[in-house]
Parts: sequence; C-alpha cells; structure tokens
Amino acid sequence: MCDRPITATECRRRTFGLRVLAIASGALVAFGASAAADGINPKNGSYAGTTNQGKPVSFKVSNGRVKNAKFTVYSAPCTSTFYFPGASATINNKGKFSMSTSIATLSGKFVNRHKVNGKATGEFQSCPGGTVTVSYTATRQ
Repeated sequence: MCDRPITATECRRRTFGLRVLAIASGALVAFGASAAADGINPKNGSYAGTTNQGKPVSFKVSNGRVKNAKFTVYSAPCTSTFYFPGASATINNKGKFSMSTSIATLSGKFVNRHKVNGKATGEFQSCPGGTVTVSYTATRQ
C-alpha cells in the first residue's frame, strides 16, 4: 500500500488513517442520504380526492404551498362546501400543512410526492348539524 520507502510502522499508520477517513466519509454520505430521504417535496399541480363521506376535496400545490383549497362535508340534512379564499399554507419538511378559517380547517400530510392524507373540519352555521370532521385522501391529477 505504501508506494515509497518508509518504515513498516509509518506505512501501517498511514493505511489506518486512510481507512478511518474512508469509514467516516461513508458514514457522512449515508447520513446525508438518509436525511434527504426524510423530507417530502410534493409535486406542483392540482390535487383532488374524496372524503370518507365520498364528498370532494381539492387544492393546488405550488412551490411548497397549498392554495385554492375546498372541501365538502355532509351532516344530515345539510351538505356544505368550505372554501379558503386567498389563503395558503406552507408544506413543512415532513410534508405536513394546515389552513383554517373561522369555520373550517383543512390539514394533511403528504405520504409521497403525489398523495396526501388528511382531515377536514367544517362548522355548519345555518343548518342543524354542528361541526363535522372527516378524513380524506387526495392525489395529484
């Protein structure tokens, strides 16, 4: 391994030093790859899906933000669609987001770059039905 005349002890020292450096470098590379895999970077575009009531939910993702969100919920005898006009929510590095108005909340977690699972809550103000929370799944269209 040693290419020029040096003592055997010096050669072992250098060889050991190179092995330690190689192992440390490998650990750093492996750690960096793992940390990058933890973050979710959802694809831009339109997302649509349904709630566990079979009602629609939709929004757009643009540059790490959720925009133009709306969802529909049912509570006998009423059905209502909730909008988030002008609102947007940042998608964090774990793929989570949440947005609210005084009567509605939409939150979610991207499970991959194309799919999100979440919850939507809407409060019926002019219909007996109270507050309803549903789960949903949406995918990029």
